[in-house]
Amino acid sequence: MSSRFRVKRLKFDQSLAIHRQCDLPDLEDQLNGQRSAPQVETGVDKEEEEEHHLQAAISASHAAYTTGGQDSRLYIPTPDASQTIDLKEFHRLYKTPFNNPSSFVRFSATVEDSVGCLYMMDEVDDEWLTTFNKSHPKLVLSEDAFESIMWRIESVSLEKVPYLETDITNIPPYSDFEPEFSVKPYTTFKEQAKHVYEHWKKRRIIRKGAPLIPSVKMDEALRDDSDPYVCFRRRETKPVRKTRRTDQQSMEKLRKLRAELETARSLLEMVTRREKLRKESLLMEHSIFNQRCMLREMQQQLDIKDEQDLFPIKKKRKTEAYSSTRIKIPINKLKRDVYDADKKSAAQAAIDAEVARRRERNLGFEDVTDVCVMALFATLCDFD
Repeated sequence: MSSRFRVKRLKFDQSLAIHRQCDLPDLEDQLNGQRSAPQVETGVDKEEEEEHHLQAAISASHAAYTTGGQDSRLYIPTPDASQTIDLKEFHRLYKTPFNNPSSFVRFSATVEDSVGCLYMMDEVDDEWLTTFNKSHPKLVLSEDAFESIMWRIESVSLEKVPYLETDITNIPPYSDFEPEFSVKPYTTFKEQAKHVYEHWKKRRIIRKGAPLIPSVKMDEALRDDSDPYVCFRRRETKPVRKTRRTDQQSMEKLRKLRAELETARSLLEMVTRREKLRKESLLMEHSIFNQRCMLREMQQQLDIKDEQDLFPIKKKRKTEAYSSTRIKIPINKLKRDVYDADKKSAAQAAIDAEVARRRERNLGFEDVTDVCVMALFATLCDFD
């Protein structure tokens, strides 16, 4: 029988099944012209495939398939789960009820913080550490402390000189690493760090600047699809299809339209708020005017004279058309007339000075008090 599927090319990232010789079907029957029985997928573990009831059910289904008869009523017995137990027995077995927690367990630490020191000492480090501990009995280092110091020096060097393998002469001196051992928990290893630095420097020179800690291999430098040790590969960007590109353009247009509608709505809301405030201001001015009118009537009835004017005169500047007809009175002449004691008396001089001052202050204004009063009375009549 020929295979129904086309055999695909093998890839290095595809998992392949490995079969032992005892697992393969016997080929002698196929050579003699006999067809082997089809392999049935049991769906259970390899150790449980020899179970008696499972084999009986498989044999019965196979016999029904080959003879074309009806399937037998053999089945695999399973425990009966249709019955229930007594509530007292249930509460005896499950005493404490389960309460759902308010939130899930959250963990924000990074992988590096959780793993700890990533440096693993090898035979060369072990030999150097043994020699160092024998020659310096006062500066004895444990394996964990040695790995921590090496990991700190290696991580700082990768930050400051990431491409040291390109130029081995750029190895940073110990003065660049000394501030790292002035903070906890590396303060206790400050004296030993000098000797460990020399060992680290010698190892980096021997490795021609390559890092001591193996790093994940990327495909940035060399794009070789046949290299199985490349951990992460950059996803190749495919051109967007025409239909998808059209959908993206439609989505962008809809987003732009939505933003414009939101802006228009916000503007209309602000206009509505402004008109409401303006209406409230007009109503408030009308109520104030009514109260002032009532107060003025009460003052007239009670013959009360108040120096404060309840209806202040509103003045407005004249238009530019009448600016050329304004009469300017020279102030120097008025002052001379005021202080002319031969022609006018002192009281008359004071009155003239006040009149001149008021005229000077009212330059460019015209009196429209009567017009405003008539307009307000017309408004009151309309409201009545």
